[in-house]
Amino acid sequence: MKIYQVTNLFFPNRKTYRCDIDGDSIVGDYASVSKWRNDRLENSDYYKELKELNTKATIEFLSKDKGNKGD
Repeated sequence: MKIYQVTNLFFPNRKTYRCDIDGDSIVGDYASVSKWRNDRLENSDYYKELKELNTKATIEFLSKDKGNKGD
């Protein structure tokens, strides 16, 4: 949840920041990164529920027999 400055090799004169939360990350200017981080922190219950629903949907999709015989 920490915002830290990174070096952008394509634009070395531009200040670029990065933040990682639960495997999701954003890179950009400080204002957009801090806005994204604050949204993730304020709505953490929503993002937790969204992650759980995604996990359940993935398990259900992968558990279905698709008829592949491994040819």
